[in-house]
Amino acid sequence: MNLNLYTLAIAGTVLLGIVHILSTFVFYPAFDEVSFWFIGTGLGLIFAGLANYMNYRINKVVTYQCVFIINSLLLIFALLLSVRLFIHIPAILVTMFSLLLLICCLKQKKY
Repeated sequence: MNLNLYTLAIAGTVLLGIVHILSTFVFYPAFDEVSFWFIGTGLGLIFAGLANYMNYRINKVVTYQCVFIINSLLLIFALLLSVRLFIHIPAILVTMFSLLLLICCLKQKKY
């Protein structure tokens, strides 16, 4: 059950990153500094998902430590974003998936 929840969180995070990048072209027709930050956030979500996938597959101490740091920072960022935007569905989804990633990572803890 825990591993299935972890794969769901990983897939959701990567999918959110892809949707974030693709929606850049809808919300920002011209490429400016803001649009590049928007794309960068999508790339960050994709890389966080891929790092968690490596931890899921390899399950070593080093990957766990890296992923724990990544997930903690992602959760802090998502919480700050959710507080700033209050009721914003994408921010709530990122917060939900980052919390799920951190919980699943902690349950898979490798000593």
